[in-house]
Amino acid sequence: MVRVPTYANYMNLLSSSMKTKAQINEYSYQATTGIKYANYAGYGMSASNIVNMEASLSVTQNFMNNNTVLNTTVTAMSTVMENIESSVSSFKSQLNNSLSLLSDLRNGEQLGTEAAAAISELQTVAFSAMSLLSDSLNQSVAGKYIFG
Repeated sequence: MVRVPTYANYMNLLSSSMKTKAQINEYSYQATTGIKYANYAGYGMSASNIVNMEASLSVTQNFMNNNTVLNTTVTAMSTVMENIESSVSSFKSQLNNSLSLLSDLRNGEQLGTEAAAAISELQTVAFSAMSLLSDSLNQSVAGKYIFG
């Protein structure tokens, strides 16, 4: 039997080969990406669930990013507060030492070389403590000042 090529046969064959090509493309896409459909239209009514889950995932990811930045800020605050506490306690001990040396000044005695050295050292420690406090309180994390 001999086939007679007609326009209808040609269109039927073309349509069949185009469907086969579309299926090959779809299966190739699924095999390479691991995704069933390229867009949400293939999922039908369940697409709204997927969109809602993606929105929830996005919100959760934003919360996680914010928590990471806040954790870094809190860690920096803790370090700064430890430095401030150390500086203040160091200044307090130096002040107590200097006051014990300067107790003689209350009795009307002259300022001795040891007392003058204690006052000078106290001024130096006070200045360095204030500088450390100033530097510590001017720390910034992620472009924002921690204490400002």
